[in-house]
Amino acid sequence: MNIEQVIELIEKYPNNHKLGGEIRKLYWEHTKKEENVEFNTPETYIYESPDGGDTIKRRPVGDHDNTEMYETQVDKDRKRWGG
Repeated sequence: MNIEQVIELIEKYPNNHKLGGEIRKLYWEHTKKEENVEFNTPETYIYESPDGGDTIKRRPVGDHDNTEMYETQVDKDRKRWGG
């Protein structure tokens, strides 16, 4: 890959997440190491809080549509003991 191809990718994918995915795909194709990637397993989640920590949501890595509420141990304790 040369600098012109890199510039073309950057212009084609202005979103850094998508750009990173395309670069990683090229890496896998070039090195044939795709089968060794373990970060995108069903057990791997991204945890996000839209309100500064009061609510925690989680979603599988790479899946921006399937967000679910995540109950922390603190939440469970509050329900159990009140507060």
